Amino acid sequence: MNESGESFRKRCQLDERPIIALLAGSRSNEVKTLMPIFIQLQDRFPEYQLVLAGVNSIGRDIYNKYLSGTNIRILFGETYPILLHAKASALCSGTASLEAALIGTPQVVCYRANAITAAIVRILIKVKYVSLTNLIFNQPVVKELLQNDCNVENISRELERILSDKEQAKIRKRYEKLRKVLGEAHASKNIAKAMVNELQTIMDANRFFRYYSSPMGFFKLIADSESLIEIRYIHKEDELALNIKGAVKSNSILDETAHQLDEYFSEKRKEFDLPIKLSGTAFQKRVWKELSMIPYGKVKTYGEIATLVETKDASRAVGNACRMNPLPIVIPCHRVVGANNKLTGFNMGIDKKSYLLGLEKVFDNSDTNLFNANINQDK
Repeated sequence: MNESGESFRKRCQLDERPIIALLAGSRSNEVKTLMPIFIQLQDRFPEYQLVLAGVNSIGRDIYNKYLSGTNIRILFGETYPILLHAKASALCSGTASLEAALIGTPQVVCYRANAITAAIVRILIKVKYVSLTNLIFNQPVVKELLQNDCNVENISRELERILSDKEQAKIRKRYEKLRKVLGEAHASKNIAKAMVNELQTIMDANRFFRYYSSPMGFFKLIADSESLIEIRYIHKEDELALNIKGAVKSNSILDETAHQLDEYFSEKRKEFDLPIKLSGTAFQKRVWKELSMIPYGKVKTYGEIATLVETKDASRAVGNACRMNPLPIVIPCHRVVGANNKLTGFNMGIDKKSYLLGLEKVFDNSDTNLFNANINQDK
């Protein structure tokens, strides 16, 4: 149950003025960049109480350097109630933007990076927006003030706009759509963090991705500028991540991958012809090479693969290499079965392995009908 505004103010010794929440980021360099701007807001909004959400991992001496001599209050471990009871917020990009939207707090996103970092980002990262809220909607739902636009004049102007009662009603109506997609703020906090981390990983590596809808469910296709590097099955509990599908543009490699997968699932393709890049141990790569040589409609056992790669521990070593296969379907680990043609463990689930072998009509090409065999998930 949410704490009342009166109780929150009393507990944190805040006065009765409406609150403007300040979230200066979760890293010290973000705080050092934004705080000189944020402290100027107190002179622009004397009728409001400015409350900064402090981050425990950042030294208090860093905050004190900027807050000394100001009337801005800082509270640690209180981000959620600060946003909940604020009339508006100025915040750094990241999970905070999504959290504020889920709570229903009008916001302006503020972000500045050093000139070198900003130049690299502009070259490498193909994103329209920096805040999760805008990425999910794929349109500018919240104002983003970036680099030189992130200054006290522009932030003040946007805060004045979103503090008006008329604008607040419009904003909260848009945020309601977001809550229907992702759920309430507490339930979506971990999802938001996961989305930020995954997006950041893709950005840092200069990768591209797109989602592919198959008869088995969704896959995430990931590539760099030269090769396909991963096909990741989207499990049901991860499906909300699909809402960032417009964040990074696809490329020709991913488009061709999707085209060839379409042909495969419609039984018009038996082999894939794609540029691929594999990251793994030497042993894993030997196993994956052998998997790639298993023909469409045929299977090999873990023991047979173990013999080919000269390892004695068939069940464990080959099974683990299959489990770590970054390109399922393209590298057909589903064509590896247990002794006596038993369907054994598969990352996507035994039902998906059965589906793929059925699609390839393996049971028509084998003396033993695989689908009459006992299904055993233990290798």
